[in-house]
This record gives sequence, C-alpha cells and structure tokens, in this order.
Amino acid sequence: MAGFLLILSLFIAPLGLSQEKVETIVNKLPERPWAVVEFVRGKVLFNGAKVLKGEKLRVDGSLEVSKRSFVKVKINGWDNTIVLGPRSAMELKLSAQKTGDISPAKYSLVKGACRWVRKKIEGQVEKGLGAVHTPNAAMGVRGTDFYLKVNPLLGETEIIVFDGEVEFTNELEVTDKKSLTSGQWGGVGGRYGQKIGEILNLSKAVLDKFGKKLNI
Repeated sequence: MAGFLLILSLFIAPLGLSQEKVETIVNKLPERPWAVVEFVRGKVLFNGAKVLKGEKLRVDGSLEVSKRSFVKVKINGWDNTIVLGPRSAMELKLSAQKTGDISPAKYSLVKGACRWVRKKIEGQVEKGLGAVHTPNAAMGVRGTDFYLKVNPLLGETEIIVFDGEVEFTNELEVTDKKSLTSGQWGGVGGRYGQKIGEILNLSKAVLDKFGKKLNI
C-alpha cells in the first residue's frame, strides 16, 4: 500500500493535494475482492502454481483441481465460500470493474462441480456482488447455497439449490431465465435442451444425498 500511495502522490502532486488527502482518496476506493484458501486436499493449482492452505489469491487466474482433490476458498468481506471438486476448473476474475462500495467479481466454472454458499446476514441488504458463470449459463449470487455441475463434453450445466433463491439464466439466450428456490433442480444444454427445461422439485432423499457433495 505504501508503494501505491507513493506512486499515486507523484501523479496527483501537481493538483496540490496533501499526503493526508491522498490517503483519504485511497481509503474511499472500492475494495478489490480476493480469495483465501481455507482447505486443500490433493493437487490444486492456481495459474500453474501449487496452492497452499492460508494462501491469498489476489489476481485473476485459473484454479485447477486434479482427480481425488478438493479446494475451498472464501471471498473476503462477502461471507461466501466456493468448494471445487475433483477434476474441476474455475476462472476467477477478481479485478472486474469497480462499482459501488466493493468490486464485483466473475467466477466461471469451466468443468467439473462446485458448491457455492453465501450466508444471509440479518439486517443486511443483499447486493449483486458478482455471478457464477458456465459456458452456457449464469447464476446470480445472493444469500444462497447451491451445487453446480458442468459437463463440457456434452455442453451441459445443471444446478441444485439447497437454500435461498437463484436466477438461472441461459447465456446463449439471455431472455431465457428461470428462478429456482430451495429444493429445486434446473438444467440447460446437451440432454437438457438448448433452452432451460422444466424446473424439478427434488425429494428429501435426493436433496440429502446431493447435500453431502462438496459440503466441507
């Protein structure tokens, strides 16, 4: 931060602003999101480098999980976690354009499966802080808990919502969207059709089985 302040001071010195005012400007800048690695099992890489527990991911990049491996990351300040399962890959774009009080972010599940959990905080107004994308779908990320799976070979995306509400949008036809609530399944692409098909209500037995997936 000190280096950044020095560089910023050099650029705005002609404006006659004091160091104190420079620090005030910096403190008012929207916070850039970053991810903390909370759990790692097996082989997990970020931009080709091995990921370690406790590591902070502050740049854009690709998170890749090998077979029989898992990783759990938490996004700062948002009370949400992402768990990536074996043979999965996700593109993290943490430097999206800043808006409001915090930067948005984009998460793209390229293949495999992930579990997204964002806690609802009592009295807090939910903001659209980012979105989870797949090659053919997008999910809004508010106070929700859902399981997402991508099959790139068949071009399929499927989602199961355990808690909250998710707006499920067809990326190839953005007017094609449906809202899913707790206990529902949705899918698009491949065997599920080029448009979002019927939203299914799952039985408790099915929900209990899938609820154990990536729940770490």
